[in-house]
Amino acid sequence: MIYLKLHVFPSPRSFLRGNKALSSNQSPDFTTGDAAESNNSISEIGVERAAVDVAIGGALDAYRKSVSIASTYTPKGAWMMLSSLNPPQDVSFGYDIDVDIIWHSDMDYGTLDVAGTVLLMVCAPNADTYYLVTPDSQSHLHAWLSHGTVQEPLVHVLKKAQVSPVLSAFGPKILTDSFLAAWRTANEGTPNIREDTLLSTKLAYLTASLCSEKAAQIDEIPLDGIKILDILVLLSDMDSDTIENVKDQLVDCILKFWTALPDVSKAKAYEMANDVIKKQEPGRIWLCVTDTLAPGGPDETGNRPPVEVMGYVYMGRETTSTIAVRNVFIQEKWRGRKLAAPLVYAACRYWLLEGGAPIEKRKGAVSLFVEPSNRPATMAYMKCGFIIREEEWARNGFEGVNPGDF
Repeated sequence: MIYLKLHVFPSPRSFLRGNKALSSNQSPDFTTGDAAESNNSISEIGVERAAVDVAIGGALDAYRKSVSIASTYTPKGAWMMLSSLNPPQDVSFGYDIDVDIIWHSDMDYGTLDVAGTVLLMVCAPNADTYYLVTPDSQSHLHAWLSHGTVQEPLVHVLKKAQVSPVLSAFGPKILTDSFLAAWRTANEGTPNIREDTLLSTKLAYLTASLCSEKAAQIDEIPLDGIKILDILVLLSDMDSDTIENVKDQLVDCILKFWTALPDVSKAKAYEMANDVIKKQEPGRIWLCVTDTLAPGGPDETGNRPPVEVMGYVYMGRETTSTIAVRNVFIQEKWRGRKLAAPLVYAACRYWLLEGGAPIEKRKGAVSLFVEPSNRPATMAYMKCGFIIREEEWARNGFEGVNPGDF
């Protein structure tokens, strides 16, 4: 008999506390906070957490938003962990299981009855897309976790909690397929699962040692007349009109990157840029721009050409040990000049290596997702030192249903 505990949390805040409670009983690959900082092998912790931090980072983003907006704001979504004191040893479903559902509250701080090994996390930071992730040490159990007998309690809890209908799911493909199938079975009238997957991608990670090894290779890429720097550094030496011009160009890049995403507005893009600038968060947005001080000098009127934004990188989903590359975009007219690699590398170097982020903010790894079919992006990331995992991740939903935010 395999005894499972399905922990259901009412908010990202309580979910994060539950994760910390579980962490105290785990080996270093599950550590957070002070435990991670005191470990001599933070890079290895970062690698081990790469998959789990997709969920942890989403929870932290939702929690930070709730704190910054108002104390009365309650993020929508779902927050669950499946754990076991005696997890299965192999992928065959030759075990009987017993699932104990535990409903936590925001009032049980310090008394969380959370113990055992985390097998699966299910989070919906925006109530649209559900993230399904497992710790790396349990990834061999994906086939077991995808069994209907394990997925049915998850769907039962979501229905009982009266969460928003599942619009899409993201995670290892074998898990998202089974989760969507279980949801459709339990909800009469749900359309068929889409045959054309919304997104097929793979998880990649970069550690400090891998990043350091690639420094010389990146430095060989010619950047004559080009600067790559943190947006806060760039704007610090500009007048208000120039700042607004740069922000307008950045928003234009963001909207072009988001072309394939639904319901994206210019206001939302400005919010993303202004959030980093107003909060003065270094390392979050990196720009590739024309160097107006490059050889050539001012024109005949004595003016130098305006700064042109050639591309940007946006970093997000920050946790204690990892941060993710969320957006990478190069303007079409500047593609083919191999700018993506040095732009991504500059952002990663800031978070991983000495001379960048303060030591208390430094990360063990940077993660990202890359579509295998996108060869230019794949080559750029590998040039930076990223290791791309073999397992396929997917985002999918139901036919004729808007998949919602992602």
